[in-house]
Amino acid sequence: MRSRSALIALVAVLAVVMTFFAAAPPTPYEGAPQLVTNPVDYVDTLIGTGRGGETVGEINNFPGPAVPFGMVQYSPDTAYNYAGYSNDNPHATGFSMTHASVGCPAFGDISMLPTTSGIGAQPWNAWETIAHDDTEVGEPGYYTVRFPDTGVTAELTATTHTGVGRFSYPHNDRPAVFHVRSGASLAGNSRATIRIGQDNRTITGWASSGGFCGKPNTYTVYFAMKFSRPFSSYGTWDGYWVYAGARSAASPYSGGYVEFPAGSVVEVQTAISYVSVDGARANLEAENAASFDQVRAAASARWNAALSRITVAGRDTGDLETFYTALYRSLLHPNTFNDADGRYVGFDGYIHSVGNGHTQYANFSDWDTYRCLAALQALLFPDRAGDMAQSLVNDAEQSGSLPRWAFANSATGMMTGDSVVPLIVNLYAYGAKDFDAQAALRYMVNAATDGGKGLRGYVERPGIATYRALGYAPHTLEFRTDGHIVDASITLEWSVDDFAISRFAEALGDAATAAEFQARAQYWQNLFNPSNRYVSPRSAWGFFGSGTGFVDTAGFGQDGYDEGNAEQYVWWVPHNVGGLITALGGRGAVARRLDRFTKKLNVGPNEPYLWAGNEPGFGVPWLYNYVGQPWKTQRTVDRVRGLFGPTPDGAPGNDDLGALSSWYVWAALGMYPITPAVPVLGLSAPLFDRVVFALPGGKSIRMSAPGASGPHHLKYISGLSVDGRPSDRTFLPESIVRHGGDVKFALAAYPDKRWGTAESSAPPSFGAGGTAVTVNISRPLVTIPPGGTGTVKVDLQRMADGPGDYTITGTSYDSGVTPVRAFGHFASDGSATVNVAITLKPSVAEDYYPVLLTTTVGDSTRRFMMLVVASALE
Repeated sequence: MRSRSALIALVAVLAVVMTFFAAAPPTPYEGAPQLVTNPVDYVDTLIGTGRGGETVGEINNFPGPAVPFGMVQYSPDTAYNYAGYSNDNPHATGFSMTHASVGCPAFGDISMLPTTSGIGAQPWNAWETIAHDDTEVGEPGYYTVRFPDTGVTAELTATTHTGVGRFSYPHNDRPAVFHVRSGASLAGNSRATIRIGQDNRTITGWASSGGFCGKPNTYTVYFAMKFSRPFSSYGTWDGYWVYAGARSAASPYSGGYVEFPAGSVVEVQTAISYVSVDGARANLEAENAASFDQVRAAASARWNAALSRITVAGRDTGDLETFYTALYRSLLHPNTFNDADGRYVGFDGYIHSVGNGHTQYANFSDWDTYRCLAALQALLFPDRAGDMAQSLVNDAEQSGSLPRWAFANSATGMMTGDSVVPLIVNLYAYGAKDFDAQAALRYMVNAATDGGKGLRGYVERPGIATYRALGYAPHTLEFRTDGHIVDASITLEWSVDDFAISRFAEALGDAATAAEFQARAQYWQNLFNPSNRYVSPRSAWGFFGSGTGFVDTAGFGQDGYDEGNAEQYVWWVPHNVGGLITALGGRGAVARRLDRFTKKLNVGPNEPYLWAGNEPGFGVPWLYNYVGQPWKTQRTVDRVRGLFGPTPDGAPGNDDLGALSSWYVWAALGMYPITPAVPVLGLSAPLFDRVVFALPGGKSIRMSAPGASGPHHLKYISGLSVDGRPSDRTFLPESIVRHGGDVKFALAAYPDKRWGTAESSAPPSFGAGGTAVTVNISRPLVTIPPGGTGTVKVDLQRMADGPGDYTITGTSYDSGVTPVRAFGHFASDGSATVNVAITLKPSVAEDYYPVLLTTTVGDSTRRFMMLVVASALE
């Protein structure tokens, strides 16, 4: 047995050696991976089409073909799946022309089902068994599946405005039947028609739908369908009866069928338009191709070009597949809304046109996508991003205000906040410049000042007058949406929105507007409760509720918050993380709270842990960069990345038009747009050894991280250089976003607790215009006998670095009620609890006496009204 001293010495030496190896850059291993040259080979569109677990439910991605930002998403639907398709469901109702990964029934317009079954009494309810096996294949621009009960094989491809299907029927003497359901949209139809052409080769019609998540939006989609061969018989239905030999039907449940000889191979080209049937016909003619295979090849080439904007090198095929599929899904929405000739239906219901070379886009799930998708799309495609921003300005010009959650040509107002604002500003900050920015700013300020009234009762910021008067959204019915009051969420989101306005105005040279909205960006502080350190609902009278802040409820989230709870929303101050850290008690306290919060990663809206599959939690893993523990950002990002994978169930939530996919793209690259409206990227360790991120003008962000995808997956940063200069900053500066550059990581197998830990290493925060203190009196009523003295407990929290002293003074309209001046110092965590004495003269009558307490810290003052009850004590 070795001596104890020798053992201690050996342990000390090993500790030094392990520290060296953990921090030292890894030796490049033999056979470093090469950059991907054909990224389409790594996209599997069946990834993320299943379920994300008991909490998450359906992921809602669709596997069928589209082109980048196309009007058409030609994809299968399975029975009773509200967003269209689930890989778990063996019952297929057919293939429809429009899809979106959303959380409510939407799209699924113009459905078609190939079958050899008889027409039956209710063909509008027909479905066929779909084979979810190796014969079901999804690639960029191509999808194929077979129906084992009937022997039909379907192949799909797409252009911008058309879907092209090739349907191979078996030689079994059963008729080759093709159903077309004009009245089968996933959210139902108010009207629908179908007309079978006299040439026995065409079908046209239209369908009206809407009602997204219970909202009053409507839209009409028109279609024109052309078959490669004539059909031999036909008929229609109206949802009540089937009419053999009829050529038309008009009903919310309308549809029709055509038949071909057994064993036929039929190609069907279907174009849609939101303008008219003639517009659909023109789109069909404009994008007509000689063959299915030509359309497929062209779609694949378009995707390869788009996906090649980011090339990566990695050893793990699963990571490559997950990454490029996520990138693919990040480029599906928003969608082209104008026809091939430039015409589109505006928000005013009239026909408008976009200029040559430009596109009118629709379907912006802004609450979901402003956080990280907008930045990705603007960096990759600034010209398209400019058209996206201009599309929203066009919508405002036609309707009177910017649309929140724009669906087709309507504003749904879905979700909280004015998220169209940071969406536009993020597009601008990351590269979109070719749009009417001044008009955009004008509409933003109008909504933030007067509400932004649109058409059909839509208001961009309902309750704005109350919000401006109080400096927060109070817990009143005025701020109720989708069943419960969400005032705390609204205040947090509007604070972010106003910060975006400030940055946008500053960029456009409007200093006065920039200063006004920078101050409004700190209104989140008005809901910060120093008694429990939560952003909490507050009454219109200024009182916080009693309790601990977080409350476990049986509903879908806690009252006061939209799809979440107090613990999940307290972190959503992305523009002033530094101020939030001060409010929460400092770097150490925040790190410990984050440790507790991230013990679980995807719990849903009712537990006090991270819900990684929902948008308000997207930025949480990067918060450790602000508190001097960046290795925990690297660890947490890697843990959340592990919730994704190359399987149908490989996503932790509803993709929400690419929001979740874009989060993974950023996380896999080792960076993230941490502050809305500011082109600064927070850092974590990448998954790939090399990355080339193409920027406009031949520029690029070139990243290297040897060992990132190696056998041991080095996931901790031990060193960084930016353009050849060593850096300990946990973020990439704006210059990299603007001009590109070289970013080199040194990675380690174990946490390096030295790199990036200084306060100066943290990303920037923007706290100008805020208050230095918040105040709460949890029991703002005190009973004191005339001639006596009582006390009221006042909780304080310092909100910014600076003065360490406070003073509390009080005033009353009755000279016999005298609050005693109090003063003192904040504790090391910025908190203070003060018992303020209030003295009543003997002559004071028994009555109620309002008292105003004023807390002063530096140049900041906070006023709180309380009530003294003068009453003889029994």
